Amino acid sequence: MARTEAARRPRVRAMLLLLVLLAGAAVALRFLWSRPFSAAPGIEKFVVIPRGTSSYETAQLLEREGIVPHWATFLAYLKLVKPRRPLQAGEYRFAEPLSVIQVADKLIRGLIYY
Repeated sequence: MARTEAARRPRVRAMLLLLVLLAGAAVALRFLWSRPFSAAPGIEKFVVIPRGTSSYETAQLLEREGIVPHWATFLAYLKLVKPRRPLQAGEYRFAEPLSVIQVADKLIRGLIYY
């Protein structure tokens, strides 16, 4: 019996380590997603998302325009948290720094500039 318990210890440690790493990754992602970002604070930006643009292309466009810090953080948020929520096409105005969560919400809800 002592032999099987000794064999389980490395597995239990590995599982605990994996849980700690996953929890740490979740906290890090939440931090990245919730921080407001703007490559050019105080400057108003207009971004046009054409109809049929993929979420990947949209994420890259938002990074190029300085709306999100990195396309992968935006895409990860969409795929992990909002997987079935499509982004709406249109012209969007970004006047102040927004977090990844706020940018995604704006594009999902279709809060276009009139």
